[in-house]
Amino acid sequence: MVAFAVFGFAGSAAAQTVKITGNDQWQLVKSDTDYKVYTKEIACLDPKNGFDMQKLLVKVENLTSANLIIEFDKKLSYDGECKKCDVNSKENHIRIVLGSKVTLESDCTVDEDGLTTFIAMIGRPGEKLTAFEFTNFVTYK
Repeated sequence: MVAFAVFGFAGSAAAQTVKITGNDQWQLVKSDTDYKVYTKEIACLDPKNGFDMQKLLVKVENLTSANLIIEFDKKLSYDGECKKCDVNSKENHIRIVLGSKVTLESDCTVDEDGLTTFIAMIGRPGEKLTAFEFTNFVTYK
């Protein structure tokens, strides 16, 4: 029988809206005694296929000496309108399993864990991610 203890996010109850600014350095957006979550914006260039995109990457650090499961929801605003804000959406619910003291960092490759988010196509018209929130954090040890 496997048992998990449930720990909620111990910081501020209100989620913080983060505006897309072109920051290409890791920025701390959420922290707890058990974990830290960072984001940065980068250009993902694919000259072979012509799909140059700006993406939001996420890095999650497990600060504990135990395995940790972190779950949270993404709320995404495109062109100032919250279009991906359904908290019941499986698409926007993230679940990460991290080993002891492990850091997981997303990149420009195929996003299987939901940690990489499309911001905009580079040099082409279209929708652009203008802000995001990570909400409803829950951790399990």
